[in-house]
Order: sequence, then C-alpha cells, then structure tokens
Amino acid sequence: MLDHTNQTLRAAAPQTGQAPATADAATRTILFVITEDWFFHSHFMPMARAAIQAGYRVGVAARYDQHRDAIAAIGAHTFELSLKRGRFNPLGALSLIFRLYRLYRDLRPDLVHHISLKPVVLGGIAARLAKVPAMVNAVTGLGYLFTNPDPRLNTIRAMLRLVLKRTVGAPSSFNLLENRDDQRVLVENSITTDDRVTIVDGAGVDGAAFP
Repeated sequence: MLDHTNQTLRAAAPQTGQAPATADAATRTILFVITEDWFFHSHFMPMARAAIQAGYRVGVAARYDQHRDAIAAIGAHTFELSLKRGRFNPLGALSLIFRLYRLYRDLRPDLVHHISLKPVVLGGIAARLAKVPAMVNAVTGLGYLFTNPDPRLNTIRAMLRLVLKRTVGAPSSFNLLENRDDQRVLVENSITTDDRVTIVDGAGVDGAAFP
C-alpha cells in the first residue's frame, strides 16, 4: 500500500511549485480522516508508522478519546473532529464538511486517506472543494442503505449514489474495499470502475499472533 501511495503522491503532486503551507518543501503530507481514534489505533498505526519512516508528514483527524497520546507518540500530528458514527444529521454534515474543507485548505495535504463511509462521503466533498490532489477512500462497508430493499430508501440511495460519483468516482480518487460485493455495487451503479478499486480482503488480525 505504501508503494502505491508513493506513486500516487508523485503523480498527484501540485504543479504550482509551492510546498504545503505547514510543511517543509521536501515533505509530502498524508492526512488520515477517520471516525474514532480507537479504530485508527487498532487498525492503521502500522500504515502511519511506515509512512513516517518513509519521510512523509502524517496527520490523523478523528474524534479523540483515549488514544491521542499513542498516535502522537509515533510522530503523527493529531486534529480533533467531532466525526461521530450513527444517524445522518444534515446540519451536522454541512458543518463537518466546512471544518474538513478548512483543515484541507490550511494543511494542503498531498493525499487524504478517508476511512469508512461517512469520512469518504463528507471528506470527499471537502477534498474536492479544497482541490486536494489525491485521495484514498477506504470503504469498510456500504451499509444498510445499499442492502435494505425498502423502497422508502430509494430517494436517499439515489442522492448517495450521486455524491459517491463525485467523491469515490472522482478522477483523483483511489478506492480500497473489503469485499467484491461492494465493488460490484459501485461498478454496477456507475460510481467507479474496476481499475480504480483495490480489494484488501478485510482488516483482519495477525494470523501468526492468533493462530
């Protein structure tokens, strides 16, 4: 994944000749956006460590509870977001898009890595508005909106498909999925194409540690 990120950053680097406002000219910035700090701590710390060791400046935007110090201890910069899981609140969503837009605009990351559907959707909108050069969207599951056949959800599904076409389907977007059913749904709905998707077969656990 890190090699792929290297290639993405080189291909998507801004052509203005200007470095990110808060980074050294030789530094590339990766910003992870995730709902909860414990989720990042349990699943994505090795990726962040590898990026830092490779010379990238790494930021993690999340709702912090107990793991902020541990994430900062590896050299990552932490940014507080009230990005809670649960029901969709339109006003809360607009507020979060605006706050993410300001963060992206100020930090000017070379790549934003959104993790789970809400950060993918809301963060993807903010990234397009802030003209982030590249984003990786890790969709951990499409959720009940795509699996529930209730026709009353058709309008919401149609709106979500439209937004996903502008985020997951953006030319600057690379997508990580955990199963091929989600890939089929996205491709069949013309949201993205197979060549923009990588299947990671789930987050899983270390088989050597838990045989």
